[in-house]
Amino acid sequence: MSKRFFAYAAIGISGMLVDLITFSLLHFIVGLNPYAANILSVSLGITNNYILNSAFNFRTPLKDSRRALSFYLIGVSGAITSSGILWLL
Repeated sequence: MSKRFFAYAAIGISGMLVDLITFSLLHFIVGLNPYAANILSVSLGITNNYILNSAFNFRTPLKDSRRALSFYLIGVSGAITSSGILWLL
């Protein structure tokens, strides 16, 4: 396994933790609607992953707005999926 793979996995885990902690704070502590809390927390997790991957894995500048938008839109598909799961449960 390459060093880059482990960095990518660690960044993914950090994004998941940012998402989970943010959701928990917004929903259970602040009392925000779970759907709104989910969208905000997923957005923060996506942003976390984009910044860290840009800096450590891809070593690219953060100024590439097209790449950032593409990364974010892919992540939003995950937000839509997780919101659907929340609705089902």
